[in-house]
Amino acid sequence: MVNPPIEVANQGIQAIRNYFRQIEKGKDTLFEAKLIIVGEGGVGKTTLARRINNPKCPLPEEKESTQGIDIQQWNFVMEGQEKDFRVNIWDFGGQEIYHATHQFFLTKRSVYAVVADNRQESPNLPYWLEIVELLSNKSPVLLIKNEKKDQKVQINEKELRARFENIKESLPTNFAADNRGLTDIINNLKFQLQQLPHVGTTLPKTWINIRNELERLFKEERKNYISLNEYYKICEDMKVTDRTFQLEISQFLHDIGVILHFQDDPISTLYNTVILHPEWGTDAVYKVLDEPTVINQLGRFNNTDLGNIWNEAKYETMQPQLLELMLKFKLCYELPKEKNTYIAPQLLTKEPPEYEFNTTQNLQLKYEYEFLPKAIIIQFIVEMSRLIDESKVWQKGVVLKRESNGQITYAEIVESYNRREINIRLDGEDKREFLGIITNKLEEIHESYNQLQVKALISCNCEVCKDSQKPYLHSLPVLKNFLNKNKTEAQCQKSGILVPIWNLIGETIGEDIYKRITSERERITNQTNNFFNDSPSTESPNPPESPQPTPLHPIERRNLQVGIIVSILTLIVTFCGLVFTNIWNPFKPSNNNNQNQQTQPSLTPSPTPSPSPSPSPSQP
Repeated sequence: MVNPPIEVANQGIQAIRNYFRQIEKGKDTLFEAKLIIVGEGGVGKTTLARRINNPKCPLPEEKESTQGIDIQQWNFVMEGQEKDFRVNIWDFGGQEIYHATHQFFLTKRSVYAVVADNRQESPNLPYWLEIVELLSNKSPVLLIKNEKKDQKVQINEKELRARFENIKESLPTNFAADNRGLTDIINNLKFQLQQLPHVGTTLPKTWINIRNELERLFKEERKNYISLNEYYKICEDMKVTDRTFQLEISQFLHDIGVILHFQDDPISTLYNTVILHPEWGTDAVYKVLDEPTVINQLGRFNNTDLGNIWNEAKYETMQPQLLELMLKFKLCYELPKEKNTYIAPQLLTKEPPEYEFNTTQNLQLKYEYEFLPKAIIIQFIVEMSRLIDESKVWQKGVVLKRESNGQITYAEIVESYNRREINIRLDGEDKREFLGIITNKLEEIHESYNQLQVKALISCNCEVCKDSQKPYLHSLPVLKNFLNKNKTEAQCQKSGILVPIWNLIGETIGEDIYKRITSERERITNQTNNFFNDSPSTESPNPPESPQPTPLHPIERRNLQVGIIVSILTLIVTFCGLVFTNIWNPFKPSNNNNQNQQTQPSLTPSPTPSPSPSPSPSQP
């Protein structure tokens, strides 16, 4: 049985059907995987990437470091199958400025090498292991310990293995001396790469042919990109003429890291461009972030600056697409009042600017993270850039301003990375609605990380806390638990005052969330009430301070009634059938009178059995 790749399955039923139709015309097997190397800057990632291919490759220059992402190819012969196995090695720059793009390239179905050395900053290992676990769905990890000058890498391996179950091996080496341990590292990489679940996947032969042609264009004709129409022509030459099929193939190749083709916006310039060499695109993006002029201007640049930065022939005529790629990666935003002028927030000052913010009667919310990815606040700043209050923005925070119906509301959002939290406070006339906009955007960002563990804390509004700069913060999960147990009040641990839960949730998060977290309790309560009340109230008054359970929806009530009635009727019919069959079946043959009496009992015994029994009123 051939199973479609998960990248195809994720596109839906039609894509799966198309896959099987094309399989019927011919198939081939995929032996290819992605090796991703991550770690702090200067720990030996680039050396590892190069020496996998060439153990005698010299060490990089001391000032040489990976700018963004370096992509190399490694091929080896699979043991026992005599087939080439292709590995795409992605070497990621470790500097924090590059972290914002991790979300786009740290993919599932890859093997990860996390490199550490014996410097003091190597205890930052948990960050890399956390981000790999979060974005890769626990892909296998090899921990590579580069023991410079033969000094051991001081890490608590037992603790790391207990926390991160995807660590497969911990392997020491010394790149500067004699490559000690390199052979062991390469053998372990080969083994883990061949164990990936997608290796050996059967693909339509046409897909492999299209992929090979795209690779040939890059390698032989040195094309970094082609137009979408050129891609369509290649597919047609390979006998794939259906537009849907063509786009499904490019989406698959995008998902496994062979090309870049963003299909979410058909009117964008990126949609009409197929990038054959992903490194060409990432290099162009990071050239802007590494440009001294942009750094000195605290991340500010315009179209003229981009023309000077992207002045090489390989970027000629592609400035709009490359700028869109930066916007796609959420690496910059356009200033609302200055057309064609942009800000890269990761290059802003680390210190907040001087500004005034009213600290009385604030509405406050805090997000606490088990692990806080460094890119979240940058993504949020880019997404909310149209509401930034003038220049009140820095690397770790922003002040937003919203005007609606003559009402002005301000919001301060600040990341405290060491405490793994984002704090939000609002001041103004429409705090609740503005908070809803902010939390919706943050929740959207949270959802883009597959298993991010976040806890929301809501500021107390009791008499003591409502004017306090540091109110008590109620845990939203705890409030949900109280509601599920039919409790309508929560105690402020600062003042001891009991506060209605509706007031806490309704004045901060809003009525919709309150309804969602009470719906299950209401459903259970209502199902124990009168199921046959045909005229439930359909009114929906504003929730009182102590909310009462609302009736089931009329459709839900009717479905429940029908289900119960059908069940009862089924039991009655079954019972009657048994009685009819076993008590007075007129079609059952009779051998003698005694047998007839045994097989046809009557509630009123008759002295003389009837040879031809028929139902009587006295029978059930």
